[in-house]
Amino acid sequence: AKYEVVINHEDYDQQTDPFHIELKWGIPEQSLTIDRSEMLHDEDGHFFMLVPTANMYGLIKATCHYMVTDSDLNAGTREEIDIQNIGFVTDSPCAHLDRHLCFGAPEDNHVLYTRIYRNDAKTLYMGVRTSEKELVLDADGKQIRVRKSKKDLY
Repeated sequence: AKYEVVINHEDYDQQTDPFHIELKWGIPEQSLTIDRSEMLHDEDGHFFMLVPTANMYGLIKATCHYMVTDSDLNAGTREEIDIQNIGFVTDSPCAHLDRHLCFGAPEDNHVLYTRIYRNDAKTLYMGVRTSEKELVLDADGKQIRVRKSKKDLY
């Protein structure tokens, strides 16, 4: 699974400040930590977390850890922790899950996880192609690219 991760918190800059996300699932509980440096990011600084769900089952809980500036503390920063259920992995349909009961209301959290289904999240550009689906190249043999529109992104 692929999720765009957006941290909206005063005094935090996702482009420069570190963060990591710990995923937990299953019984007995298993975990996986994904650091900011392991995530895909595009030219505008959007971050995408890749979640290997092949051996996951049950509810997936994401705990995002990040530091914010806080002048009230001697250290000058404090750790923020945002905990959310972001998915449920099963081998059969589960149509009776209540979105708010299982996953919480998004307005209660500083971290937003958006499931992404496109296969090229790490770039905001796509190659120009002919009607025969061949890439268009410039005189130097470089691919001509255009910025994707909103409909191409989600």
